[in-house]
Amino acid sequence: MKHYDAKQIKDYIEYNKKTLKSLTLGMKEDWGWTSLKIYEDREMLSSNGWDSEGGYDEICSLEGETIKIRGITGSTWATPIMVARFKNGNEDEINCFYDDEIEDDPQLVARQMKFAKDTDWMGMGKI
Repeated sequence: MKHYDAKQIKDYIEYNKKTLKSLTLGMKEDWGWTSLKIYEDREMLSSNGWDSEGGYDEICSLEGETIKIRGITGSTWATPIMVARFKNGNEDEINCFYDDEIEDDPQLVARQMKFAKDTDWMGMGKI
């Protein structure tokens, strides 16, 4: 399973903090359901998500080895990435995971991939 690598993400933010506008994490192959902006204008976003009335709210912490974004720490089939947007308008897409090499049932993985493709959260799956 590929897990978000909190140290890599934290180091990336620290190294680029003067030029970084925002940083969004998510699963490349399931972006619409899994992406979350965690950093903007030199600040970690302490809360991000949908409305606070029975909706979705997530707090992202880069403490520890792994982190949870949209309720997941990683994926057996999708690739954890970060999309960096810089103040000069440039964008960068970077893999940000470590692999524990634990594999899931191939049939379950196939169903997850099909569900992600079929639901594509209103076409928001494009980075």
